[in-house]
Amino acid sequence: MSFPTSHKSYRPLTVLSFHLQNVLLLKDVGSVTLPGVFHFVNIAIHALVCALFARLCQSIMDGVYNGSTNRHSACENNSDDDKMGIVTALILLSVHPIHTEPVDSIVGRADLLCGVLYLAGILLMLEVVASCNVREKKRRV
Repeated sequence: MSFPTSHKSYRPLTVLSFHLQNVLLLKDVGSVTLPGVFHFVNIAIHALVCALFARLCQSIMDGVYNGSTNRHSACENNSDDDKMGIVTALILLSVHPIHTEPVDSIVGRADLLCGVLYLAGILLMLEVVASCNVREKKRRV
């Protein structure tokens, strides 16, 4: 961060993603930086955020019906209204104008990666809680 060309920000995951992007996607271009590649990767990360959000909504709806996050028996209970609510929330997340800056700007990748890790962390927590509930039910039987 002490170099004159540094962006004076410590975001190692973002810098790593830029480096991986350059190594994997720009090896044939040479030293030329194509902004379209940066935008394409940001759109792909935003799509991943939307997929994780859809999974989170489904887990929440399964938990509402089943009292836990056991998705196998709760999927049959979801009504069309609930599925429409999930789709509506997903559409709002994916196309809302507030998300244009992180997706359009190159520096917005830090926000997108934060969203990926945040949603993945919540989903992981829900899976752990569900597995603990299953173990607890087996102990009682």
